Amino acid sequence: MPNDSNRKYSIKFKTSIESDHIRSLYKNKAIFSNDLLERHLDASVSVTHGDKFVSKEGVQDQGILKWKIAINESQSTIRNGEIHDFPCGGQLLLEDSFKLYPVIVNESGNYSIDENNPLERDVFYSLEITTLENGQQNFVLKFLDSIDRPYVLKYESQLNATLETKEVSNKVIFRGNEVQRNTDEEPTRVVVNVHNATGGATGEKGSLTIQKLNTDNLPLKGVEFDLYNSLTDRKIMTLETDEQGIIRFNNLVYGPYTLYETKALEGYVIDDALAKGLTLEVNEFTSQPNNVFNFYNRKNELKISKENIKHEKLSGAIFDLDYEEDGVYKTVKSMFTVKADGIVFYGLPAGNYRLHERKANDGYALNTESLDFKIEKNEYDQAIDTDVSFINYQGSVRLKKTDEDHNPLSNVVFDLYRDNDQVLEENLVSDENGMIEILDSLEPGTYYFKERSSSLGHIVNESPLYFSIASKADGKLEVVEVFATNYKGSVQFRKVSENNYPLANVEFTLYNEDNEEISKVLSDENGLVRVDHLEPGSYFFKETKALDHYIKNTQELPFRIPKKTLDSDVVIELENFVNYRGALHIRKVDSNNKLLEEARFKLYDKDSKHLKTFTTHEGEVVLEHLSPGDYFIQEIEAPEGYLMSEEVFEFTIEEEFNGDYEMSTINIVNEKIVTPQAKNNKTVKTGITQNMWLYVSLIVVSSSILVTVIIKKRKKN
Repeated sequence: MPNDSNRKYSIKFKTSIESDHIRSLYKNKAIFSNDLLERHLDASVSVTHGDKFVSKEGVQDQGILKWKIAINESQSTIRNGEIHDFPCGGQLLLEDSFKLYPVIVNESGNYSIDENNPLERDVFYSLEITTLENGQQNFVLKFLDSIDRPYVLKYESQLNATLETKEVSNKVIFRGNEVQRNTDEEPTRVVVNVHNATGGATGEKGSLTIQKLNTDNLPLKGVEFDLYNSLTDRKIMTLETDEQGIIRFNNLVYGPYTLYETKALEGYVIDDALAKGLTLEVNEFTSQPNNVFNFYNRKNELKISKENIKHEKLSGAIFDLDYEEDGVYKTVKSMFTVKADGIVFYGLPAGNYRLHERKANDGYALNTESLDFKIEKNEYDQAIDTDVSFINYQGSVRLKKTDEDHNPLSNVVFDLYRDNDQVLEENLVSDENGMIEILDSLEPGTYYFKERSSSLGHIVNESPLYFSIASKADGKLEVVEVFATNYKGSVQFRKVSENNYPLANVEFTLYNEDNEEISKVLSDENGLVRVDHLEPGSYFFKETKALDHYIKNTQELPFRIPKKTLDSDVVIELENFVNYRGALHIRKVDSNNKLLEEARFKLYDKDSKHLKTFTTHEGEVVLEHLSPGDYFIQEIEAPEGYLMSEEVFEFTIEEEFNGDYEMSTINIVNEKIVTPQAKNNKTVKTGITQNMWLYVSLIVVSSSILVTVIIKKRKKN
């Protein structure tokens, strides 16, 4: 600045604090100098709450002491900060009252508590309360991260003082990497009015001793108990049993307390009385060293039983039990047998389990479907008693009886057999739906139904109906379906010609054994005659109308439909039934019955209509395919050297024939022509007069035969 200046100057600047520790006072020294003088300038700055790390205050509210600890009001940066608090023996800490709050700091460095946003325990801080053997308590609060702002801890303690108590005190220490405060300072004191306290002051203090044992009278270490003041219903102490299973609650003012078991050992069950809270009186008696309250823990139970679908208990199945750990099931009990009264496992932890059957009970299918279940925890975080029941199944069968048109048949009677032919059930009758059901009662193995009697008009099918019940299944066995059909009888045969060609539209009538007409039926294009739905009994067919040009076969065709069969259906196959056309066998002979050479004839019907001309061959000829009716033949050319017959030969082809057809034979006789012998080469008269020719003609006529043709049918069985 210029030496001769008379102006006023001001210099403003800021400094930062290099240390994490914020102090209450910071000093600054400046030197002003010019050619004429030198001046020293000293100044200081006070920091609100600087060097202030912990402070505590308390107030009595009847039997409750309310405490407030201000932490790090200096806003220093502190790592691994901890609060250690040491109440005097006239009070008991109330754990549920602890609340840690952030604060809102203004520009002047003052702050207000943000009670709407308490910090979460075990996330921002941890809290551990320790009860010493003499009943004295202390606690440690640890910040889980470094802090650089103020916080306020509020908590309460139960006044636990005798009438002589005038004040209670509390000493707090704040520790961190950068600081430790209040270790040498006086504790915070609160003057108390014991007479106005609730839940607290009497003339004496005593103790309460408990021991935790299992059902074998062995001590249990590590069982956790909470002790509440019964008058205020506030928790005052949490302790765990030692190696002897013992807890001693000391420094207790005489009066009622409530004891809760809050954490049992793994696999043990908390008694209902202790889970709900058991009230005990602390007095002179309970304070005596040898007076111990014994409490017992039993292990939780898993009871596994085996039953069938009817809830009947089963014995003899073998199982494995798996426990899920980290997503993987591991076997914890293997190859154990479940008896009729079940099996019990003790002390299994809560979690997911899986039960596998390795061997089923005799007479039951192995159930390969595992049983998944869970041992739950109750509201006290302990595994509860669990009952599980594993079901084994027997098989079921459903028989459905129908006719050939799939209509249900009722009142059909069956017997049920094992495959060794042992009868299991008799006289099982199908219902209106054709059903017979046997449910959940069949052992694994092979069985068969055998029909005993059928419904009216149906043939009994004695063929065994086999089925099997599986030896294992994934859960309940499926019902085995058995289908059975009852048939009525059928009969069929073919209607053919004598050359075995099928004959269609030949009419037959079917009769029963009482000669009552059952039905009429025509042969089809293949000559087949078939009748279905015939009840057991005896029947016969008769041909009632033959085809044109064929002889009707009057032979009866009997058959029988059986009452029982081993086949699925009954079809009676009869032999072919033959229809014939008429025929005639002609022999051309001389008077000595010697066959003659060829002769020619004409065939006429009864109306003299010429039908055909035919010639004998080596003296014989057969006229075939003649329809029933009247015929005649006439010779038109005699064999050489023989006189031609002028006789008309009549014959008849009958309308009916019984059985196999037999063709008739006729002999037609020709007389030989006699030629006169010449003498001395002169013409000689034969000497045959007209009368003689007449005589010869009479002989020829007398040799003619009238033939009637009878047709028989072949018998068919």
